[in-house]
Amino acid sequence: MTCSKDDPVPSSAPLPPRPAIVERPKPIHAMHHRARINAFEPVWPLIARRLEARPNMNSSELFDELCLRFPGRYHRNQLGVLTQKVKMWRADAVERGVVIGTLEWRQFKRRSRRRPDPFRDHWQQMIEHLEADPDQTALELLIEFKMRYPDRYSSRHLRTLQRRVKAWRHEKTQHLICDMSDLTQELGVNATLGSELPPSSVSGSASWEPREYKVRASGR
Repeated sequence: MTCSKDDPVPSSAPLPPRPAIVERPKPIHAMHHRARINAFEPVWPLIARRLEARPNMNSSELFDELCLRFPGRYHRNQLGVLTQKVKMWRADAVERGVVIGTLEWRQFKRRSRRRPDPFRDHWQQMIEHLEADPDQTALELLIEFKMRYPDRYSSRHLRTLQRRVKAWRHEKTQHLICDMSDLTQELGVNATLGSELPPSSVSGSASWEPREYKVRASGR
């Protein structure tokens, strides 16, 4: 049997084994409801450098920086885990002699009202109704003003009115408590002064003298 040049030459040597595929280690990222403490191990050198520069840095600010630098990797529920690790780092840093200082807390500006107050024009009238009938509910008050101004108020204003009425009642209760405490203190001071004064110095009161009662002996 003749072999042509185009035919492959059979080889008796076995083929070398293929190298085993080494899987890359997957980074341990925390997921929702699975806030693993190992999720911060890959970036812990970065966190440690930031803490060395600012030992009193707030954990929430540090977590926001991590979320901006690694979007989609961390969840908001992992803030508590990061706070624990930062506390452990600070305890170790104090033993090493690092001065932590006063912790920095983030100052958030209070959000202003984004919508106009729907009860701005008639709130004084509502207060008069509440003072006349304090047991009136917010729903009854809203129904009454819906009948007066049908184009102004609707059922979607009920929750806002309930909060306003609750705040008004709390304020009235605090004023009542303060008035009662002032009255109690005034009565206590008057009672103390009255007990310290002698009986003769009290205006309109005669001096008290003990009476002698004679018990008539029975003839038995």
